[in-house]
Amino acid sequence: MLTAASTISSLAHYLSELPNRPLTILDPVMISTSGHTLLPDAAISAITSQLLPHVDWVTPNIPEAQRLIDSSGAVETLDDLLKLADELRGGLTAPIVLLKGGHLGVKKEEVRAIAGKYKTIWEEGDEEDETVEIFDLYRSHVGVKAPKELVVDVLIQKGKEVVLFIGKRLESTSTHGTGCTLSSAIACASAVLGAETGEPHRPLHFVTSLGACLTRLTRQATTLSP
Repeated sequence: MLTAASTISSLAHYLSELPNRPLTILDPVMISTSGHTLLPDAAISAITSQLLPHVDWVTPNIPEAQRLIDSSGAVETLDDLLKLADELRGGLTAPIVLLKGGHLGVKKEEVRAIAGKYKTIWEEGDEEDETVEIFDLYRSHVGVKAPKELVVDVLIQKGKEVVLFIGKRLESTSTHGTGCTLSSAIACASAVLGAETGEPHRPLHFVTSLGACLTRLTRQATTLSP
């Protein structure tokens, strides 16, 4: 976690001096899931003005994305989320932005309303990793209803169409550290697959499945750690 403007400035300078900079992914840990601001204003300013020009990926949650581009509008619907994504496209220098939508519960009707307007990739029904589906069966067995809301993550790449990753919204206490885990998973997937383009499908499913497992295995709030 980058907490001081001086540290951020030093890192930005280091990255700018590298002759062959490796793939760099930034999870801008600035605002917690519970809504608390974690960094002083000077550090946030250093991230936006000095560090972002030297990263390939940035993975903000909704409040962090709003802070990065000074957007103050409420994000309460899928349309609001897509408007924020459009602002990010023009407001950030990073080639790839993954806007994490976990703060917002989206109804299926909202997704149907935009059918055909965006490329969409559904997370549910994955035949390789069915942890979330197994989790839902467990809920049914113990008499707990699965949430009907969806979560939508938005992938924004310069020169390419916006892609929506849609899946079931997981009601879990194991959400602390999910952003750091996701950015680490993207880095690992890029190294293994040898791809520097935006392909977050497996990392997103990995983090969702991990959260589903930890919630029931520990039966208490758990921190995910990369």
